Amino acid sequence: MKRLSVASVLLLLGGVLLAAALPLTWTPGLRGVDYPGYDIVTTLLLTLLLFLAALAVAVRRRWSTSFSVTAALLASFWGVLVVMAAAYPIDSPRGDSGSIGIGAWVALGGGILGLFGALMSFRSGRAAAGVSGAASGV
Repeated sequence: MKRLSVASVLLLLGGVLLAAALPLTWTPGLRGVDYPGYDIVTTLLLTLLLFLAALAVAVRRRWSTSFSVTAALLASFWGVLVVMAAAYPIDSPRGDSGSIGIGAWVALGGGILGLFGALMSFRSGRAAAGVSGAASGV
């Protein structure tokens, strides 16, 4: 049985963290699942993208690196948006900053972990190319 690469494991863990952020508190009194439907759908779609990226990196498809980087950048950007929305809520009087819940930080951590995995796929792709390359005549 083949071992999974570090890149695919990090992408998978990033997706798990992103999904795990939904039932956690993003702002005081509001969990991720309490937000409008598009927030839940976006989080679940990005989780699915990270899972698919992990699968693509694990089976070493030619396009897996660019796909994993794109998915991880989107997930990281979403994590930043979640933290920023929690820090500066729209309904806050006089633009006061809000309190950021653990779920927002977990969503950001999942995106960043996925990004590390995507960047690691560059290294694992190079190593695989070096192993499967033609033998040297030296």
